[in-house]
Amino acid sequence: CGHNVLRAHARAVDLFRRKFFRPGMKIGLVLNYDFPFPKDPENPHDLDAVQVDAIKGVGWFADPIYKGDYPELLKEIIGEHLPRFTTEEKNLLLKASNHEYNYYGLNTYSGRYVEAVHNHSWSPKQSFWKDDEPIGFPFIHAWLYKVPQEILLHLRWVNDRYHPPGIIITENGCADPGNTEYEYTVDDWHRVGFFRDYLAKVAEAVFEGIPVVGYTAWALIDNFEWADGYQRRFGITYNDFGRQKRTPKKSAKWFQKLLTSI
Repeated sequence: CGHNVLRAHARAVDLFRRKFFRPGMKIGLVLNYDFPFPKDPENPHDLDAVQVDAIKGVGWFADPIYKGDYPELLKEIIGEHLPRFTTEEKNLLLKASNHEYNYYGLNTYSGRYVEAVHNHSWSPKQSFWKDDEPIGFPFIHAWLYKVPQEILLHLRWVNDRYHPPGIIITENGCADPGNTEYEYTVDDWHRVGFFRDYLAKVAEAVFEGIPVVGYTAWALIDNFEWADGYQRRFGITYNDFGRQKRTPKKSAKWFQKLLTSI
């Protein structure tokens, strides 16, 4: 369970700190989360639902590391069913966020709406549509929509709540929207637009003083994508799965040009 993941993380970082750490080495926990928007920005209950969702999705794991214990909101919601940390475990968790070697790993892809059901914000309802319009361009209708503002709001929330020494965006990217034929997926202007617009928001975060120190595009190459198997292609390099021939896509060439211009 998540409780034991956190206990194991604290002990692994402690072992790293005592036996393996050298100046410049980093260790951290990666959390996957898509930051939500209030379904009705004028409804205070929907605004609360955003915070509840973030605390459930991020705070559940990040609060113990950066604050030494679970969020008070979770204690209130879950009550006696929420496991407790010993004093020793709390101290080890806090040491795991030491600025000398810590980083915050952030995976994010999509945006979504949340709303308070019957003005009850503790169990937010998620959706991707509002007024018959999707929240962004749909790459995968079930969960992946292009919403660049999400990554900026996500970075702000993490930075404001935890003040990590550095944030590494460890995954961010998109699939081909419904068409995986060679000609379409290699000429992937849709992916170029995704990376361009999301990275613009990351740059905005950096200009605000948020310590983003790294960005990893998902993915370098088309691969086996969890439950979707080989049906979804996220790579900036086309992979002919039968022959294992690799072809750089337009997005790979765009990235190359971007990196050489920095």
